[in-house]
Amino acid sequence: MRSSWGTNLHMTKLVSWNARGLCNLDAQGSVKSLLKLSKANVVMIQETKVRDCIDGIGSLVFPNGWRWECVPSMGLSGG
Repeated sequence: MRSSWGTNLHMTKLVSWNARGLCNLDAQGSVKSLLKLSKANVVMIQETKVRDCIDGIGSLVFPNGWRWECVPSMGLSGG
């Protein structure tokens, strides 16, 4: 697709999900399904109550080729 300025425009698909219980294996499976079905370029998952298992979640949920970052929450107010 070309814009009126002659530059190429690319559609970016963004998914944002306020998740609960990401330490649960079923929830992790739901995130994997979301990644496959949405074919999104950017996925943002907010989970304020995960502390201990965040490193494991990233490696289990996000397949090879995905880069993920974590911002720790401050209390219950989020990151």
